[in-house]
Amino acid sequence: MMKRMMAVVVLMGAAGWSSAGEWKNSLKPKGTEAAAVMVTRDGRAIYSIALPVNATAVEKSAAGDLQHWVKEISGATLEITDHPGSDEVIRIATDPTFEAEEYKIAEEERAIVLTGSTGRGVMDAVYALLEEDMGCRWYTRTDVRLPHEGTLTIAPVPRRYVPQLKMRDPFYFVSFDGDWSVRNRTNAPDAKVPEEQGGHIDYGGLFVHTEGELLKPETYFKDHPEYYQMNADGKRAPVQLCTTNADVRRLVTEHVLETLRKNPHTEVVSVSRLDVMQVCHCAECEKLRKEEGSEMANQLLLVNQVADAVAKEFPGVMVDTLAYLETLPVPKTMRPRKNVIIRICNDAVGAWSYPFTPAEKTGTAKYVTDWSKACDHLSIWDYNVNFSHYLAPMPNMDVIAANIKYWAANKAWGVMTQGGYQGMAERDELKSWVIAKMLWDPSRDEKELVQDFIVGHYGVAAPAMEEFDALLVKAGVDHAKELAAPPSGIRYPMDISFLSKEFLAQANGIIDQAKEQAMTAGTLAEREELTKRVERAWLPILYVELCQGPTGKVLAEFDRIAHREGATHISETWPANLEAQIAAWKGQVAKSSTQPAAVDYKVISKGLASLTYQAFPDVCRLKNGDLLAVFYAGYTHVSFPAVDVPMGGRICMVRSLDEGRTWSSPEMLFDDVNDNRDPSVVQLDDGTVVCTFFSTAMKGEPLASSKDFSWKLYRERAKSVGSQIVMSHDNGYSWDKVAVGLNSSWYCSSPVRQLKDGTCILGVYQEGAKKGDFSLAWGGVLRSTDRCKTWSAAVPIGKEAGLPLDAETDVIPLKDGTLLAALRSSKVDMYTATSSDEGKTWSAVADIGFKAQCPYLYRLSTGEILLGHRVPGTAMHVSRDEGKTWQGPYAIDSCIGAYPSCVELSDHSVLIVYYSEGVGSEIREKRFRVGKDGLEMLPVWQ
Repeated sequence: MMKRMMAVVVLMGAAGWSSAGEWKNSLKPKGTEAAAVMVTRDGRAIYSIALPVNATAVEKSAAGDLQHWVKEISGATLEITDHPGSDEVIRIATDPTFEAEEYKIAEEERAIVLTGSTGRGVMDAVYALLEEDMGCRWYTRTDVRLPHEGTLTIAPVPRRYVPQLKMRDPFYFVSFDGDWSVRNRTNAPDAKVPEEQGGHIDYGGLFVHTEGELLKPETYFKDHPEYYQMNADGKRAPVQLCTTNADVRRLVTEHVLETLRKNPHTEVVSVSRLDVMQVCHCAECEKLRKEEGSEMANQLLLVNQVADAVAKEFPGVMVDTLAYLETLPVPKTMRPRKNVIIRICNDAVGAWSYPFTPAEKTGTAKYVTDWSKACDHLSIWDYNVNFSHYLAPMPNMDVIAANIKYWAANKAWGVMTQGGYQGMAERDELKSWVIAKMLWDPSRDEKELVQDFIVGHYGVAAPAMEEFDALLVKAGVDHAKELAAPPSGIRYPMDISFLSKEFLAQANGIIDQAKEQAMTAGTLAEREELTKRVERAWLPILYVELCQGPTGKVLAEFDRIAHREGATHISETWPANLEAQIAAWKGQVAKSSTQPAAVDYKVISKGLASLTYQAFPDVCRLKNGDLLAVFYAGYTHVSFPAVDVPMGGRICMVRSLDEGRTWSSPEMLFDDVNDNRDPSVVQLDDGTVVCTFFSTAMKGEPLASSKDFSWKLYRERAKSVGSQIVMSHDNGYSWDKVAVGLNSSWYCSSPVRQLKDGTCILGVYQEGAKKGDFSLAWGGVLRSTDRCKTWSAAVPIGKEAGLPLDAETDVIPLKDGTLLAALRSSKVDMYTATSSDEGKTWSAVADIGFKAQCPYLYRLSTGEILLGHRVPGTAMHVSRDEGKTWQGPYAIDSCIGAYPSCVELSDHSVLIVYYSEGVGSEIREKRFRVGKDGLEMLPVWQ
């Protein structure tokens, strides 16, 4: 059955491709398959889904999920009914006699029967069938891998299964998504699965370190200091509780009961000490501690009283407390009640000091053995990540797997494996998925699971990513002696021996191979998606390089990928600290920068996102100091949608964090089904970054190939969409997904210019009355008085002049408040016009005195106005008298592409970006300085 399905398996969802390596179903159930049944034929449903009469919400959810995924696989919609007309059904039903999350898969006659416990049981049955028998995968929140066949046959292995671990919590940020949790059968408290989908382990708001909430010092300490710990000097402090105080136990019990009454879906409530190593030294607490030989006796005095009250009113609820630091040892005689969970923390004697050593070989083992004998319910809090460096490479998958097996062998009730829980962390997606599978069934082989993930998730890039995983494993083996007790334990530094220059060089080489392999995937969208996945895995390597000595190039790549992937934390801190660390690295890069040897120009755009044709760039400096450049990317001067480039031309961006010395790889800023082109970018006074551009739609079906484009076809099928805008509110890392139209009959190729009062002016232009007829054309402006949210009608410039002012218009404010506009003509000289009322009306146009195209105006801090343009080549004029006269042209480059844009650097030199036209087009940069005699060309960064 599985071999027949695997022959047609593809990845679906955001992207679809086949792997270069063979994918194997690591979750395939053991046992003999039942007779195969044909559920759909040629995209049409044969079977239906049968529910009981008066089905529960969870049963309906299970049926709905099964229906959805079968349709995704086959294209057929199975009817959901409570009165099936034949035996050709998949029956879904709850059996209240089943244990928690127990499920059964059986075949009766021609029916497939999925039975489960109340709660998540029937959901587990559905996803066991989909995942284990049929080979479906939900590796990440967005990466869905499904078999794909119109004729779907299912041959399930009949079985009945009860998960030993009742709480299964990978405790990585990426695992907190509710849908991912249901599909991968975790039930973490932070994965908020709704009750209609079976719910999750709910702590009712009392998760851990709760005693400060259960007896708030701000409420009680002033009048009742005796409720709180006495220190060694005999003074009370509002930290830990004095648990031998009867009123403390009474008040905490009342608070817990009231919490449970308000939160009816609570399964566990934690009564646990604060995260500080302090104990109460009053006579009663000292006496109990000494008699029982453990601070846990004092804790159990409180916990057991709470547990007794909970058992009477809420018999299904468990009470959780921590065996942590001073409460790790088992008391001599005191024992927890049957409804108490002892959660052992694998901390100081285990993972915190020995993160690469299995727990059974550390001091933790003694406490696990002792507590497994002393209590009915044992839970584990494990640690899997470097809490000072969330992104640090950490070759510990073998230890994670060994520990899960060890916890299960010692009859653990639940396991939580704390990783990067505040945001992105090293290999978090792979580790979360593998951990989820092992928590559901600890007997599974983690190596097979890792292989399953890598081949399934990375597709054609899997061979290199397998090599990358092997490099990490080898690093752990080769440095086992040091890693047995690493400096600073789990918080090991980034100059630890296994993170050597050789290791980093090897890792970078493998990632380069993976990116090359990703580019052999089918469509552009597939190649981009795979490249993003590879780059996400690359981020920890970039992080180590930055920690060891940042460079602009590495920082630009790290910054780009980290923001794209939503990283927020470098380490376990509050608040998030990624931005502060990037700022610190920027400062280091600036201090260490030296002037490199001169080259003629530098190419700043390369990579998959920029396709094969790059043009029409614009650059600005953001308030945080970054340089952000945007440009057009397509397959030729106009790029209509085609089968091989489905969305046509797009807007891309690159970023420099070191004054243009290095740039990030290009990534897509905006793309829709139209040809989006001529972008410009600027940051407004309120921090909003706006990108303006214009778009052209294509009438009819996409081209069979991008090679089929022609100008004849353009004239026949092009339809103007006009000027558009998208905005960013996070310094250009994320952008609006839908563009707002500004004016459908006017085009823009210059940036928004913001005036002192906040008014925004955008230079635009319009063709003559007849499409393609530029014998009469003119420029204009759009005005916005609400920071680009709404715009006025176009105000024409030069409409009555009878001139072919056929393209770009740019505007700049002069020192006296007058606006100066420059207007391109392809046939005659460039023209200018002025406005004394913020662009509401304009003077007649005046000949500037020379030919030039695609004007770009920029004022230096020293007062000069630059006019960049093309013709001749890429050139520059300078005005020292507010646009009355112009010196030049000064040659920048002989290439004709131009569309220049400038930004003044911190040393008062000018960085200019422009493009070269034709085959192999590219975005270039140069530097110059304006002197009294003209332009002095400066060295360009290599």
